Amino acid sequence: MGVHFDDPTVSFRSVIDLSSSLLQRSGRFFVPQHSLSIATQEVSGIHAVEPSARDVPALEIDFASRRCRLAMSTLECSDLRVFNNFSCTFGYEMVVETAKRREERKLIEPPMCPCCVERGERRAMRSHFNPITRMLTDALDRRIRLLVGVRRPGASFLSSVLPTRVHIRAGSIIAGGDDAEVTVKARSLHAFVTGRSQVDGVANLDVHLLNTHGEVVATLSAPEKLVAERWEGFLADPRSGYWGSSQGGEGSYSNLEG
Repeated sequence: MGVHFDDPTVSFRSVIDLSSSLLQRSGRFFVPQHSLSIATQEVSGIHAVEPSARDVPALEIDFASRRCRLAMSTLECSDLRVFNNFSCTFGYEMVVETAKRREERKLIEPPMCPCCVERGERRAMRSHFNPITRMLTDALDRRIRLLVGVRRPGASFLSSVLPTRVHIRAGSIIAGGDDAEVTVKARSLHAFVTGRSQVDGVANLDVHLLNTHGEVVATLSAPEKLVAERWEGFLADPRSGYWGSSQGGEGSYSNLEG
């Protein structure tokens, strides 16, 4: 089954297996194999979307906060049965997608003051120098598989991508592989915070992506021994437009251009 996670700053799509999914007592729909978690009490609606809106038929899950959206698409009957059971918890809605309804379902972007809007446009124009562009290109050149985690009100998701292509389109940085794709909108990417974590006994360098309100919207991770020196160099490069420092794998970098 294909999963597409949309946020005003980061979008991520991947392929998951729902066979291990379960509904926890806490009210979360959880897929352990891919760390996909949906807070059912935060779901405000489930919509059937025709192929004209997406490449294939999909179910889109809306959340009360309107800060993110999950879409699930599949051609496998077994996956459809699993997700139909989940969707029945809330009621299944199939309606004509009118202009009014599209507007009502539109994701809410964090408001930005005029200064932040100007900085955002400058970041979009400098996307080629953005640390994320250089990190993704580095992973492409050296065939490094990256962990991508997204966490927003109502849902979280963790998967991986092995980039086979990286390009920039209208200020968006896009890296795709055979079964996954991540998109980062440079104009909304205000800051980075770095840290460390352990994944299956391997020390990872984590780069947390912050939006203009200082919220962590996504995390990019890779083995520290492979990427630490290069990635910290990308973050500290004056051409990136971000300023900060790092020590021992932990640091912060903000876009403070006037």
